[in-house]
Amino acid sequence: TWRDPSGRTLADYPHPSVAVDVALLTVVDDRLCVLLHEGRALPGTFLRIDETLRAAALRVLREKAGVTGEEPRQLAVFDDPAR
Repeated sequence: TWRDPSGRTLADYPHPSVAVDVALLTVVDDRLCVLLHEGRALPGTFLRIDETLRAAALRVLREKAGVTGEEPRQLAVFDDPAR
């Protein structure tokens, strides 16, 4: 296990949990629709160590919604802790 000069590991330092929520949009019968996981929320997940936002978005679409073959595009970032 890696330790810094003071003997602490990375787990000894405060670190944020980073999550991704995916809004998969489509048009059905001329209406804009969004995919909801279990009918009530955007599919989302926490990032794994060394995982990119893109990889996490693709993983959550595959694992929670059964969607594959899509290419995610980042439209917005909501990072204000008081949101």
